Amino acid sequence: MIDIKIPGTKVKKPYYPVIQGSSVKVAANNDILGALRKEAQRRDNRVRDLWRACPYSAGDKVVPVDGAALRKYGDDITVLHISKSYAELGKNEEWPDDDCPLIVYAQSHKKNQYFFCTTNYLKKA
Repeated sequence: MIDIKIPGTKVKKPYYPVIQGSSVKVAANNDILGALRKEAQRRDNRVRDLWRACPYSAGDKVVPVDGAALRKYGDDITVLHISKSYAELGKNEEWPDDDCPLIVYAQSHKKNQYFFCTTNYLKKA
């Protein structure tokens, strides 16, 4: 008599231990969400502080502070909008490392350009 062993075709599924209940996962998510909320609140406070300290408002005529910007945009610039909160900034905008976001939206009439800048990039004419 000949003995032949044929291997089984059933594939064993890998075993992954499961923690009953998701309290560990929920606690970790709450920590992450809490940190994200704190960072969003900090950024919102920063934008509000910059808006309050801004020396001009929407509709004002302004000029660039430095000469290179004056040559680039000209001296006939109107402020169109100043963001008052973090929610008004674009969702695709990256937060700058120096905590000075581009909250001013202005139009150069001589060059016919629209641009975003910081509050200290322009001054009242």
